[in-house]
Amino acid sequence: MGGTAATLTDANATLGYLSQDRLPSGLRLDAAKARNAIAAQIAAALGLSLEEAAYGAFLVGCAGIARAVRAVTIERGRDPRDFTLIAFGGNGPLFAAEMARTLAIGTVLVPPAPGVFSAVGLLEADLEHHLVRTLNAPLAELTDDAVDSAFEWLADEARGLMQEAASPLIERAVDAKYVGQSFELTIPLPGTWTPAAAIADIFAREHQRTYGHRADGNPVQIVNVRIVARSLRDSFPSALHGESSLQDRFGGSKRDAYFGEHYGSLATPVLGRFDLPSGEPRRGPLLIDEYDATTLVPPGCSARLDDFDNIVIGIEA
Repeated sequence: MGGTAATLTDANATLGYLSQDRLPSGLRLDAAKARNAIAAQIAAALGLSLEEAAYGAFLVGCAGIARAVRAVTIERGRDPRDFTLIAFGGNGPLFAAEMARTLAIGTVLVPPAPGVFSAVGLLEADLEHHLVRTLNAPLAELTDDAVDSAFEWLADEARGLMQEAASPLIERAVDAKYVGQSFELTIPLPGTWTPAAAIADIFAREHQRTYGHRADGNPVQIVNVRIVARSLRDSFPSALHGESSLQDRFGGSKRDAYFGEHYGSLATPVLGRFDLPSGEPRRGPLLIDEYDATTLVPPGCSARLDDFDNIVIGIEA
């Protein structure tokens, strides 16, 4: 579009991760201008080769995204190694494998139509109502019946809002804190009824997992009670499964792609999603071009297709 400042897309084009002149969607790129921007603004300024400069920009992008993941995992007492990283958006699948490696996450999952995943979610998601009611009282002063009545009041309101759903699925939670704290934690509650003593214990365990300690004996305050009322769809959406006009096959060629000083530049197979095996994973490096995104499987990783047409990338240390 005539811009001159170097961008992450310029770095990805320079590295060979993106098609050099035309993306599968039809969007045209000018890889020569991308290389010129990286060379003039980064490589020359830092005394690096063109590939090293572009790869450094790529790693900086990965590090920035990884910080956001750490904020919702490690900083909340969750170990990223316990999770699967779901990569979506037009650029998410390009950065996901390297980002997962830095966080020691073992598996990346790229859903069908990743570039429009949020829009698909908007169209296909179950209908939900989120309701909240403030109690703001010490848990010790609340009887089991008082807590249960607050939840039932919200459930009745939800049923009135969801007349089309005969019996919506109700999930319950409380916002709780130790008396005197400035911030509360939202604690999901199991089942359809939880006694007050059990709420205190669930809160203490969540507090320890999030902050590293618990204060048994300190009074717990319930700030809010919450419910999510969900009307489930009758069937799983099928529009994105199987080969479709949105997921044409773009494979069958190779692109030279750069993977850092250790591997250098490699002639990398370019596949379509449905060129991937459903059994034994195919080892990287691979580039998976689709209408709305490109997925990068770097050396030391592997990829396969699961029963739901998700790309499953295995990350090696």
